[in-house]
Amino acid sequence: MKSSVVLLMVFWLSASAVLAPARTLTVDSGGGAEFQSIQAAIDSALAGDVVEVAAGAYHEHIVMKSGVDVMGAGAERTTIVGNAALGFSVVQFDDVVNAKLSGFELTSDAPIEGSNLRAVTFVGAETDQTAVLERCILTGTQYGIFVWDPSTPTITNNTLMGAGLGEQGIYIGNGPTSPVIQNNIISGYALGIHVVAGDIAPSPVIVYNDVWNNETNYERYPDQTGLNGNISADPLFVDAADLHLQGDSPAVDAGDPDSPPDPDGTRTDMGAFPYAQGAGALPAIFLSLKTARHTWSLEARERRSKCNGRFKRRNQA
Repeated sequence: MKSSVVLLMVFWLSASAVLAPARTLTVDSGGGAEFQSIQAAIDSALAGDVVEVAAGAYHEHIVMKSGVDVMGAGAERTTIVGNAALGFSVVQFDDVVNAKLSGFELTSDAPIEGSNLRAVTFVGAETDQTAVLERCILTGTQYGIFVWDPSTPTITNNTLMGAGLGEQGIYIGNGPTSPVIQNNIISGYALGIHVVAGDIAPSPVIVYNDVWNNETNYERYPDQTGLNGNISADPLFVDAADLHLQGDSPAVDAGDPDSPPDPDGTRTDMGAFPYAQGAGALPAIFLSLKTARHTWSLEARERRSKCNGRFKRRNQA
């Protein structure tokens, strides 16, 4: 009888864990949420929970957990800042499955050449394609992404920008492994994508990326430009500080057609920020002011939260 009661209690506890509804845990470094630290929220989360991080700068290094998604308020608004002097990794996936990091800028407090700081590290035999990095900006670290075999994560729709410190965009080593690398923009590094094992199987899946303006775009690996949707062209960012795409960017509508569409319903773009077009995009605005001597015209185009415009003057005949 006693053993039956124990078994019933174990069954009840197990069923309760399975049936427990997923929670949303909120983080805000300025207060007003359940947690002020991203890692504290991750540590408290259970499989199926989502950690939502408010806009702001978070000075910490985090370790992901299986079954827990960590969602920022957008890479232009939510930043995780690592300590360059500590080295290692701002974000780590270690034997992690069914977990996503999305909507962050990942950087360091003071980029140091040779610091060995990585924005993201994937490691562990259990880390598979359900460990996902998406819609993030990576800059200011010695390695953008470090994939240690035999991990096989999915790296999709990110923008990786080097700063001329001899960095590497994506390092895959030291043995053969097959991460999925798709729809990314990788620019400004000494080595764009470095595959230490070369083309020995299993090889990485590198499709629909813009790998451009690195000292070497592909190290120890065949150049993928022109293959499987990969290009090497200026992505035409708004400017050096604004990594949104301009409308005539070659990265617009150039992502993997099998990927989910952009929010405006069009084919996915490359990089962290989809370019709004169609009904969701505002048209250009033209204004004209005529004086006795000149005609002044203003052309303004809305780009996300900015309105970019310029005046032109034409002398009267």
